[in-house]
Amino acid sequence: MIRFDYLHDPPSKLLGAVRAARLPRRFHNVAAASAAVALLWAGAAAIERGRVHDAERARSDAQQRFERSRTELERFRVQWREIDGLIAQDRRLRDIRLSGTRVAQRLAVIGNAFADGVTVDSVRGTAEGYAVKGKAETIDAAGRVLSRLVDGAALPHPGIVRLTKDSGVLAGFSFEFGAGAAP
Repeated sequence: MIRFDYLHDPPSKLLGAVRAARLPRRFHNVAAASAAVALLWAGAAAIERGRVHDAERARSDAQQRFERSRTELERFRVQWREIDGLIAQDRRLRDIRLSGTRVAQRLAVIGNAFADGVTVDSVRGTAEGYAVKGKAETIDAAGRVLSRLVDGAALPHPGIVRLTKDSGVLAGFSFEFGAGAAP
């Protein structure tokens, strides 16, 4: 009796030839060894592929960490520059704040240098330091003021000194001196 299977296609000629092929007994060991070598080779290839994949993943993780570190370093450098700017600004503000104290100290030293009989008409800051104008009753009083200024370490020595006799019978002496910035 002949049966027909209308639901399935017949096997291809190649598959049919492989199914019909039979190995002689003497080739069974060689075929088993070849199959074992093929399985070992496939296992080694799978292991190597896994190792390569792990190495690539480790490299990409290291590259990402490096990029994050470089980004953080740039951010740190920007913060460092900002901090340097703030420190410089703080120093400038501190110098400005302390300059008032220095001016007050300088004025106190200048004021303490003047003895009785000496008056100060003006004390002004100049680009080079300061300038003082005043009057003295005698030339000795003006000399004492200048010697106190020269002896005092808080102010620089006067560089320009001008001393003039005022006109009139009871008139004294007018003086003017200027000095550079304090050391």
